[in-house]
Amino acid sequence: MVASQVLQQEFEAAEADLMKLKEMVDSNTFAPILVQMQQRAWLLHWSLFVFFNHENGKNAIIDVFFQVCGGVWRCVVVCGGVWWFELD
Repeated sequence: MVASQVLQQEFEAAEADLMKLKEMVDSNTFAPILVQMQQRAWLLHWSLFVFFNHENGKNAIIDVFFQVCGGVWRCVVVCGGVWWFELD
């Protein structure tokens, strides 16, 4: 759903669905840790499309990074390339 909303440039709806996905990933505590980290990495990658096209997106994406990863080092481990791209 998020992908189709991004392609149609419906970024408000995509952000709402992205937050629902975040809640689903957070509530999936029975999955192995590697699977959880992969899900979080994909969530962060898709959030780039949404938040870079949102008015206050660059500030919001930092909050999402810390909420999804749980800290700077986890973000670097999960998807370091995205993290350093954000800091540029």
